[in-house]
Amino acid sequence: MKKAILAMQTDFSLKSAAVSVMHGVCYQVDSELVVEDISHEISKFNPFAASVSLAYTIPYWPKETVFVSVVDPGVGTERKACIAKLKNGSYVVTPDNGALTHVSQQIGIEAVRMISEKNRYQGTERIEIFHGRDLFAYCGAKLATNQITFEEVGEEYSVADIVIIDIPKPKLVDNKISGFVEGANLNFGITTTNIPLKYMDELGFSFGDKVRLVVKKHDKIYYDKETVYQKSFGHVPLGVELCYPCEGNKVGFACNQDNFIEKYQISLGVQWEVTIERID
Repeated sequence: MKKAILAMQTDFSLKSAAVSVMHGVCYQVDSELVVEDISHEISKFNPFAASVSLAYTIPYWPKETVFVSVVDPGVGTERKACIAKLKNGSYVVTPDNGALTHVSQQIGIEAVRMISEKNRYQGTERIEIFHGRDLFAYCGAKLATNQITFEEVGEEYSVADIVIIDIPKPKLVDNKISGFVEGANLNFGITTTNIPLKYMDELGFSFGDKVRLVVKKHDKIYYDKETVYQKSFGHVPLGVELCYPCEGNKVGFACNQDNFIEKYQISLGVQWEVTIERID
């Protein structure tokens, strides 16, 4: 039987050996398994960020790929360690802490099972702080190499019981669009929102137009400035902010060759509110 690819993401960074250890465990299961990385720079302790990254990444990988996602601030607590079987034939191995939100809504989940202690890496029974190694990578590798079936992962539970983060929908009222910061590229400091480009079209915006862009969290304003709407970064001077169309047909904002996220101390999540208003 053909082996699946295993693709891995974490919030561990590459500063420690933890990612290498997870790779090593996978290769102990099967030295010929193909193990690839998505990112190990997911925003720390942020299942929402893990969820966004999974939904963005999964459609571009072959069906039946096993995705291991470890962003796990509740490691060692009662939160479930699970494997979800997606409607496109892929699998996601993850803590059930909200990381399946976007996958559930955009791809669909067929079934979900808790990872049994029988599928734990041997010799780690007393360790509860490295489930990335001991449960997720190890069990994911066994599934990808057909050493266990999905039914052998562990006890099934209802898809309706998966932890889903409440995501507010974007709004277009009069001349104002509202949404939130949905994604962030920490290396370049660029962001994406959940605001669809069609809202910009409905307000009649053209490239070169100015908007009032406001970003706030819990009523504290982090950015409030007249900002140009342009097609890409190089259409504004170096260091200048812009709104632009993201690859997901949504609105993003950034600074040309500067780090918007660091400059204005902005992060991602539903609490980071964004408004875009026409300037007449």
